[in-house]
Amino acid sequence: MFHWCKSTPLDTVVLVDAHSALVGLRNFVMPLRASNYTRHELKDIVFIGALEYFQREWRFLRNFPQIYVM
Repeated sequence: MFHWCKSTPLDTVVLVDAHSALVGLRNFVMPLRASNYTRHELKDIVFIGALEYFQREWRFLRNFPQIYVM
């Protein structure tokens, strides 16, 4: 079952800019990379945002597989 809502423009859901405080993306990623999933069950995670922000957050994400930043 899925919950649907009206479309939201992308620019209204951006949470951070290059100088924002870290939001703890590691806490978002950890349940999606739990050890009870096999490598084949993992889905790619793609974050879209300012490269400068993700450079600060990357040290908490760099050891998780299939994480991409755009």
